[in-house]
Amino acid sequence: MAASQSGIVERETNTLTPLAQDFVDAEYLPRLAKNLGKDGNEVLSFLTSESSFEPKGKHGRLGKALAKLMVPKLRSTEGGFYERVLVRGQANGFDHTYGRQAELWEGLCEINSSGGFSWENGFDFDELTAVMKNATVKKQETLASALEHIRIMEPLFAATSQLFGFLLLRDEAKVDEVEQEIRKA
Repeated sequence: MAASQSGIVERETNTLTPLAQDFVDAEYLPRLAKNLGKDGNEVLSFLTSESSFEPKGKHGRLGKALAKLMVPKLRSTEGGFYERVLVRGQANGFDHTYGRQAELWEGLCEINSSGGFSWENGFDFDELTAVMKNATVKKQETLASALEHIRIMEPLFAATSQLFGFLLLRDEAKVDEVEQEIRKA
């Protein structure tokens, strides 16, 4: 959902949008081709095949070439693209989020720079509440409403996630035994 909302992936086909494809063609394929010592056909060959990725086997060269691209620090061209498209939600002069993503980013920057929160800590419920209050004060009703929906649903998602984790640990257990354990908890 986030990838399609951002304008990077087409919703219907789950393929890159022309904007993202142009970025990949310009930024990543030349670097892959350089690392592979060819014209990048090895990448295309893998992507159009039905096989599983075997980085320690038959796709070892491709795996190493991909690993060279996945470095901790982004290049300036990558950072600019991702900030514009993912962080701000803007692509090709069109804002797929109608300003909400940019408002959210600005709100996050404000509350993190005020000292109440830190970029080093994970985003949590308190930070969500602070960003929502900030949006309300700034009269960013659309953003505040969207964050309120998240605030309401988040406890349900958290509980569901915990239940799912619990169920994963009860592999092959009888349903009535699992039910009793849940009721006791």
